[in-house]
Amino acid sequence: MARLEQRIAGIEARLTQPPDPTGHLDYSDEALAVAAARVYGARRRRARHFDSAIFADPAWDMLLDLFIARARGKHLRTTSLCIASAVPPSTALRWIAELARQGLVERRPAIDDHRVRLIALSDKGYRVMRGYLVEGIEASELPRN
Repeated sequence: MARLEQRIAGIEARLTQPPDPTGHLDYSDEALAVAAARVYGARRRRARHFDSAIFADPAWDMLLDLFIARARGKHLRTTSLCIASAVPPSTALRWIAELARQGLVERRPAIDDHRVRLIALSDKGYRVMRGYLVEGIEASELPRN
């Protein structure tokens, strides 16, 4: 959890840079990952103030975390994704299975340790998340860089 918070803090630090003076919106994977990280960070801040049960949305937390990872060329271990979902592991595993059933994520063994399972957005999941984030930025519902 501390590693994720450090990652979010680093992203938020980069957001203090002034916006592009030409007014062009940046739809690069990194810019969209920054927007996704801000949404994820806001959800974690909200959970510190309210009972998390009233805002439980583990699939969304997982998709945000997976988009950030894919934009940066990483895959997440199942255990890391379960932690990111902020629900008990058994619940998180059911959501991972559902996301896989819908074709949004893929599971594969780690190259260096076949006992470890990695989870990544599928191409379909990536397209859907990217489309959502771009649309959210254009509608000014998500933070712009």
